[in-house]
Amino acid sequence: MRGELKHIQTELGITTIYSTSDQLEAMALSDTVAVINKGKIEQIGPPGEVFKNPCNVFVAQLISDPPMNILEARIENGLIVVDCDVNFQFPLPGDAPPTLIDQPNGKVLVGIRPKDIACFTTDSQLVDTRGRTREVDILGQTAITMVTVGCLEIKVKVATNDAPDRDTLVGLKVDTSKLHFFDATTQRRLT
Repeated sequence: MRGELKHIQTELGITTIYSTSDQLEAMALSDTVAVINKGKIEQIGPPGEVFKNPCNVFVAQLISDPPMNILEARIENGLIVVDCDVNFQFPLPGDAPPTLIDQPNGKVLVGIRPKDIACFTTDSQLVDTRGRTREVDILGQTAITMVTVGCLEIKVKVATNDAPDRDTLVGLKVDTSKLHFFDATTQRRLT
């Protein structure tokens, strides 16, 4: 049905306003998307741009399936240190926003999409941290795995064939080239 609606829109060349709470439908049908939160427009732009550069934590979590992981962290000696009760740190990417260094007390919110975290065995030298799988939801070709890392619950999206079993120790590796940074107080994107 989405394809047919998009085809009719394009064929007739008419402007259409379509309101939906289904972000996947909005992204699929729109040339321009307006993300609204409690009556306030948070961000307007092409779907791809809103997905790649969400202006704040609300948009980042809404325009993601499943929602983006938002982790409280601090910047220390070129590392991103996630605030939890286990060792979870990874290098600051070279293209990190310069404003990151100026954050009060080095505190920042780090956004990581579930698809940008890989699962490994716990003995792998590649991992940034280790955790235990709490849930594994098989969704056809992909699976969403909820991993407990210290006091955190982190969503990881993997191919179903690569999904770990429930209640298994796993290692996690973050793709630091795909991180999103937000101000810890205002929750606005750092640029």
